[in-house]
Amino acid sequence: MGLKLFLSELLAGLPTEVETQRLDCHINDEEFVEHALRTFDDGCARGIVVS
Repeated sequence: MGLKLFLSELLAGLPTEVETQRLDCHINDEEFVEHALRTFDDGCARGIVVS
């Protein structure tokens, strides 16, 4: 119940412009890393992430 409540409150408190994505994997899994890199590259392409 603790994690569900935490996630519920976290999502309820985020600004509407913040995009969230849930993955069924661990942060050390290749699936997570690939998704994070795709998301980062997409943000760069859209001008959201700037260096």
